[in-house]
Amino acid sequence: MSSGGESKNMLNCVDWCEDCDVDYGVLTGFKSDNTIRVESQNALWNYHIDSDDYGVVECVHQIFLHGVV
Repeated sequence: MSSGGESKNMLNCVDWCEDCDVDYGVLTGFKSDNTIRVESQNALWNYHIDSDDYGVVECVHQIFLHGVV
């Protein structure tokens, strides 16, 4: 989960999951072609929130996570 999809720590996590064949999902916002979204080739889900507003992106991510739990 990364609002902008450019967090170095999250990119490292995606790389590790891809290298180790670990299941993972992706939630991002802002640009639809953000790095995390593009590099996540094997994500179980890869949802993008089409907004440039941190509050909107984070609220929709929270709604998604509440639905999962």
